[in-house]
Amino acid sequence: MSAEDLAIAVRSNLGFLVSMKSNPMAFAVLTSLDIFTIWVLILFIIGFTYVARVSKAKAATIVVTLWLVTVAFKVVPAAIRSLRG
Repeated sequence: MSAEDLAIAVRSNLGFLVSMKSNPMAFAVLTSLDIFTIWVLILFIIGFTYVARVSKAKAATIVVTLWLVTVAFKVVPAAIRSLRG
């Protein structure tokens, strides 16, 4: 089973809409956003709200920003791969 097959095996994300070989950046972004990731982000926001005693908006800003940084680290290698050809 290839890396592409493993990333879209369950089809809980939108990665199956594009090919990893033809458009690696879109594939990296689309596989980063799935049902389970959204659920985990919601749980992190709720947990961070109560543990840090901050507002839900502030907790959401912090959690989503950290997630976006993680996605950026996933997209950068895909961008480099697409530039190489």
